[in-house]
Amino acid sequence: FEDGSTAVFADGRRLGDVDRVVWATGYHSTLDSILPAAVLGDLEFRKEDALQPLVLNLQTTHPARPNLGFVGYYRGPYFAVMELQARLLAAHWSGGVALGDQEPGLAAARAVRLARPQFPEDYETHADALATALGVRPTRRNGPLVPAHFRLRKPASLIAYIASLCLVLEARFLE
Repeated sequence: FEDGSTAVFADGRRLGDVDRVVWATGYHSTLDSILPAAVLGDLEFRKEDALQPLVLNLQTTHPARPNLGFVGYYRGPYFAVMELQARLLAAHWSGGVALGDQEPGLAAARAVRLARPQFPEDYETHADALATALGVRPTRRNGPLVPAHFRLRKPASLIAYIASLCLVLEARFLE
């Protein structure tokens, strides 16, 4: 990035007024080669810690870096959790959901570093916490936990969130 909001590509092209970047790093990330040391410090990054390399609220956000979010930095079954993490980021960044006090989530992540459990969070508990933050937690469900258990609305539908993000992106690319 140049001047904090202009993306500079390898071929020299530039794209200005960038708010968010989706960076798909794969299973083995190399955050220390992607993010500046100051950002890694804010996220309490530990390269050697394969269990909990970052301290994140809901394994997704950190209040020190509100424009940075993570999907998939979670050890355990992924599908519902990753979908809910992505939905939470989209809802938050589009103004549809406020995250409130993130300190309890950060404290829980720090505690995981000390306890060293096999799985830092129970899959259902973690999915329910994300769904609660989004306002889409079902009152009951039957069978194994799958992404389809989490309704798409409250206060607005996922379609509305995606549409609002698409409008923002379209406006930026048409400028």
